[in-house]
Amino acid sequence: MRKALCCILTLCLLFSGVLPARTYAQTYEKADDALNDANRFLEDKLGLVGYYILQNNGKELNKEYAQKGTPAFSNKPIFVYGDQVAASMEATSNGSQYVKNSIYRAMGYTVENSAFPNPDFPHDNEGYLAEHKKWVKFPWTEGIRKESYDGEDGSASSRDLTNGALNLIKRWTNEDTRFKPNNVEGYTGQRNFFAARAEDVPPALKDNFEDFLYIVQPPTEHSWGLGAAFYYWDGFNRFNYKSFLLKPFVMDKDLSAEFGSIPIGAVKEDLVSVQVKVNSTYQRDLTDVSFRWEIAKTDGTSLPVTFSGDSDKSNGTLDIPVDKKEIILYAAFKMPNNSINVKFQINTGGTNPNDEEILTNNTIERVIVPKVPEGQYDLDYNILSRKVKFPLSDADITAQLSLPRGHWDGNATGTLNVDNQAYDLFRDFDVTNNPLVNEASTTIVRNPEINTTFYRTDFGDDPAGHNWLNWTPSWEPKTRTGSIAYHGSVKRPYEYTIYHADGTTSTGHGTAHASFDSGQNTSIVRARIYNGSPVITPQIFQNQIDNNYTDKLRKNPYWTSEPYNFDVIRWMYHVDENGIIYAPTPVDGQYQRIFTQQCSAVNTAKAASSMAQDYERSREAARSRNYSKDEYDKAVFASDIDFRDIDYPIKSGYYFNPTGTYTFTVKTVTYKTVDEPTRDHRDLVDAVIGSFRYETDLMYINSHQDPVNLQNELLPDKGSSYKRKPVFLTVNDPWGVDEIELLKVETGYNKETETIYHSEDVDSDTHRYFKEILEGYGESGTLNSYEFNKYREYIKDGQYMYKLTETTTITIRINPENKKIYTHPHMPDGKYYVKAWLEDIDLTLHASEYKKLGIMRGIASLDQIEVSVKGSMYDDVK
Repeated sequence: MRKALCCILTLCLLFSGVLPARTYAQTYEKADDALNDANRFLEDKLGLVGYYILQNNGKELNKEYAQKGTPAFSNKPIFVYGDQVAASMEATSNGSQYVKNSIYRAMGYTVENSAFPNPDFPHDNEGYLAEHKKWVKFPWTEGIRKESYDGEDGSASSRDLTNGALNLIKRWTNEDTRFKPNNVEGYTGQRNFFAARAEDVPPALKDNFEDFLYIVQPPTEHSWGLGAAFYYWDGFNRFNYKSFLLKPFVMDKDLSAEFGSIPIGAVKEDLVSVQVKVNSTYQRDLTDVSFRWEIAKTDGTSLPVTFSGDSDKSNGTLDIPVDKKEIILYAAFKMPNNSINVKFQINTGGTNPNDEEILTNNTIERVIVPKVPEGQYDLDYNILSRKVKFPLSDADITAQLSLPRGHWDGNATGTLNVDNQAYDLFRDFDVTNNPLVNEASTTIVRNPEINTTFYRTDFGDDPAGHNWLNWTPSWEPKTRTGSIAYHGSVKRPYEYTIYHADGTTSTGHGTAHASFDSGQNTSIVRARIYNGSPVITPQIFQNQIDNNYTDKLRKNPYWTSEPYNFDVIRWMYHVDENGIIYAPTPVDGQYQRIFTQQCSAVNTAKAASSMAQDYERSREAARSRNYSKDEYDKAVFASDIDFRDIDYPIKSGYYFNPTGTYTFTVKTVTYKTVDEPTRDHRDLVDAVIGSFRYETDLMYINSHQDPVNLQNELLPDKGSSYKRKPVFLTVNDPWGVDEIELLKVETGYNKETETIYHSEDVDSDTHRYFKEILEGYGESGTLNSYEFNKYREYIKDGQYMYKLTETTTITIRINPENKKIYTHPHMPDGKYYVKAWLEDIDLTLHASEYKKLGIMRGIASLDQIEVSVKGSMYDDVK
């Protein structure tokens, strides 16, 4: 056996350890344990890595709350930062109490830096029992939706929120919260994943409570969450919030499996023992619960396994009594050369019990990799070269001289020769502790040490030189062997006395020879090779138009951005003879990564000044029979007593000026590699403007006394009168009677830019959107690449991505100069209409990726009145 190496790579030392058991305690010895427990849950469910921290924006975590909560939270953890006094004062408007009966309104701050409501605060429930509460929808949204719902019957109403209401909402929410329903749905598949945990939900909101509930803090497996919803009460006179407890997921009927102990790696022939714990939160005995072990080499071949504990079977059923805290199962096997995949399942398929609500924690899986034995040299996945120093032989290399006769006459001399027989493996080869022999000894001992360097390139893998070896399977190293031979000899002179027959003597001389032990040191060198996966499973984004109906004034298109290719790097290192990593080296990744993200738009329309509003002055003057010309600013309505109850009665021949002001807001969120106005936004704005129609079938008279429609087109005769010819104005054809420009458009544009940050530096942060497309991160579902293959990617410097939020406000004014437009005096009696509406927009005609959404429906009626014509101006001059 060769001597044990004095230094082994840090990784090899780590492989000798055992992963700690993952336990979810009901109580915690330290606040850190509760924090880590909650973080694991949020990482598993939402990909949030390290969400809770010990210090946030200079505010310390309240460790007592984190360890054991408060009675309001059933003494389970909550994560609150900073001081309750400061938070309460900051979150309370002037004149309101922030402390009552020594109970503060806020417990502190959340990790997102909004106030954390105290559910014990007496005023928290003020107004909650009142009838006809109006709950605010989407309170976290910028430009809060002006829509509320009655707390008793679920009916909707709409009004502008007061400044006081807006300010209160802003004090208790953060519009950048990560727990909006659409975000949560993207990871869990459920918009109400957290809202479904709420207690005491108002009945009218039970079907979509997630649209009203701001998640102050999400519940996790063992920690409570808290939400807040906002409402008017006492009509629309008073405004307040209500906090809602969100119960932990462990309170469900649930079975869960976890590894009690499992090694990361093991040496071949080592006995490996794996422990699994099965926990139940059921308050009843369970029988015949199915379970299954699956233990096999990662190449799919099987190996002998022994099972023990509460069952000695590889699969079957278990009984789980209500009073038994844990079921313990063991599997044991001898480690082969291959990696081993260990998988365990409980209640497979969720059939027995069939009322289990959480199945995601029923399956656990882990890979055990081969560990490097002593005397073997490994280049780990992220190592470019490794310097080593080792003894040439486990034993002394000796040459033993024997004196034939007489005595020694000088020192022994000679050489132990060391021959590198694998120059393409043992690079930078140097032999130390092997001086030339020149000593007065009969036993010559040498213990040479070899200094050499192993390079990844000698295994056919040169990622730094853009020659990537795609070695499969990646868990099996590529192995080379190389030999170092040693041999040599020594000699030493001696003299002796020669006795002659005549009694005389003379001196004789000779040389003694001896050979060193000869042999060969054969080393095994292994390179672990992984150069990335060609494809990262892409994120799935919405591609749809919400509220895509002709009676909706707000449309919400969602689409996947165009793909952008990004160059990536990984970090690789060199290792010195002491196992210390040095010289970090950025190495180009083999594959570009494709960035896509959720784009969205909000298109809203309203009649800023409707026809009803614009004609109101003239209509009221007619009703009150006020004949002052100044009162008839837009139209001349009939003042006959018979017309009092008709909305818009006119007599033909008088002026009836087209009117109305309509505003539209187009807000887009897109992702681009350049920070400049986007064609996506411009085209959508142009499309919305181009879809506007101002339409009427009224008959007019132009300056040539011709009967015309609104666009100055001649009307065909129909007996003694004329035939209707409806027509509409558009932005491309705004000319009306006598070629007067009756439609004018004004726009205002604003762009906000957020840089989607990244850095090559391993100590810097990279935006979650990039982590979702890079290998080696939990956000992309490829954390195993980092944990097992030491492979993690970073966006290469010099590349940019921006989130562009563009908003254009559009104002369309009809007849902004209030030109007098006269109806034709021979217009027949009857009902006529004037309406503003939006045509459907065919998005497939656009270059943007939203072309995949198809047709965005218009608005059938943005504004509309019915005009009643009875009689003519000639009736008034008889």
